[in-house]
Amino acid sequence: MLQPAIQEKKCPKCARSMVAITLDVRGEQQTLRSCSHCDLRIWETQEGTTTLDVVLDTLAQGDAA
Repeated sequence: MLQPAIQEKKCPKCARSMVAITLDVRGEQQTLRSCSHCDLRIWETQEGTTTLDVVLDTLAQGDAA
């Protein structure tokens, strides 16, 4: 099994390292970046940043298909 690449990015709020978790949602990668220090969470797609609501809507569309 292939291990995902570790993607390190600094938190825009506190400049500490963020954890990245990438999901494949309907063929598109969506990445959650999380800062354990200040609790900031950022969702990203190939097009740029997005919101949790958009990610959840995309997941819900997958259930309806």
